[in-house]
Amino acid sequence: ALIRRIRSLGRPFSASNRLNASNGEEVNTPPKSQITASTAMNSTARSEMRADARDAAADVQARRMASFRSPFAARLAAAVLCGLLVLYLSLAPAAVLPKIDLWDKAEHAIAYTALTLAWLLAFPRRPVEIAGGVLALGIGVELAQATMHFGRIGHIYDVVANAVGVVAALALARLTRLSRTR
Repeated sequence: ALIRRIRSLGRPFSASNRLNASNGEEVNTPPKSQITASTAMNSTARSEMRADARDAAADVQARRMASFRSPFAARLAAAVLCGLLVLYLSLAPAAVLPKIDLWDKAEHAIAYTALTLAWLLAFPRRPVEIAGGVLALGIGVELAQATMHFGRIGHIYDVVANAVGVVAALALARLTRLSRTR
């Protein structure tokens, strides 16, 4: 036992040493955490790990890094704040709104693109539900503008511009892999 301990001084502590029952030579086995992690990874990650494990000079364990994601509460708060901002800009009297030299339909498309992206950050696995909810919000806002008397007028073309913004956000999320399908 003392000779085995002296032989294993240069080896990592996480590997356990056992004797091969057939010929009595010492065999290194990986710790249980490595075995479990290798079965949970996809095939490309496992093949990358096997390639690293074959390298005798490598004493660092190769692991896939998780992508950075901000906490859910922060993403949800950002989506709610973006929604409240769009509601305020859509329903406030025209006299108190800031004057922007941009085509009205472009303003709608940009606002609803930002709103959809904010909600997709909060719920990346629900792109269809988010698109439907944001479109319903756009239709509701235009109906509210049509019934209010604050100098705001609801237009069907504004609903179309809102829909263009939602579709643009979905396309952008798909291209950047922001939204994930189930």
